[in-house]
Amino acid sequence: MTRGLIELVYWEGLTLAQAAAVVGIPASTARSRYAKAKERLRDALLTGEPTRGF
Repeated sequence: MTRGLIELVYWEGLTLAQAAAVVGIPASTARSRYAKAKERLRDALLTGEPTRGF
């Protein structure tokens, strides 16, 4: 689900609220998942370690 949010926001150009509606979750949940995913991705890029869960 998180990967779907990222794809909708970055590749499709939707807002988080629009992406949340597409995947059927509340906007607040989408914001939380999106922020956590960005943090994991940032950490992975800084450390060079592979990520899981996207």
